[in-house]
Amino acid sequence: MRTILGIGLVMCLSSVQAQNLVQNGQFDSDAAGWLLSMHSDWSNRIDFNNSETSGSLQISTGSVDDAIQCIPLRGNTTYALSIWAEKDPQSSVAPCANPAHSISLDLFDGAQCGGTNLGFYRTTSQTDPNSWQNSAGTIASPANTRSGLLTLTATCRSQSGVAIYYYDNIFVGPDAVFASDFEVHAPESGPSQPGG
Repeated sequence: MRTILGIGLVMCLSSVQAQNLVQNGQFDSDAAGWLLSMHSDWSNRIDFNNSETSGSLQISTGSVDDAIQCIPLRGNTTYALSIWAEKDPQSSVAPCANPAHSISLDLFDGAQCGGTNLGFYRTTSQTDPNSWQNSAGTIASPANTRSGLLTLTATCRSQSGVAIYYYDNIFVGPDAVFASDFEVHAPESGPSQPGG
């Protein structure tokens, strides 16, 4: 059973997948496009859509591990995020007594996630997703935004045992809920908007 948070946002996102700025957010065959920590990797064990030919990003950790990707963003734009996560549904050899996961998008004024941090969207210490759970939200970018660092993290807060999480169907793009046609809704004096 899948728990859906922000259902309206998720439904609208399905019609604008072409605007997804995340590289390889479906993890169909690998984790290309992502910078992985030591215990993060692609897995074909679990897929959000139960596909036998696809997979997900697996993060296993006895402390803290993550996967990151720098994505191009622009200023004066509201971005929508939608990410599915699930804790390992099977008991690991030594399950973590106090696991947690988090998702963040940090905005920068540098083209490659460098320069000044202008703000962030972050979810932390969520209810443990024993089945696929959606995290969805929006963030408005300041005028000088040029990039965003997307970070998926798994943590074993007790540092005893192993915490295992899977991530799949990751979307970051112009917010279709509040502005389904950016060319119409964008201010004439604002930056050019992505094509639909």
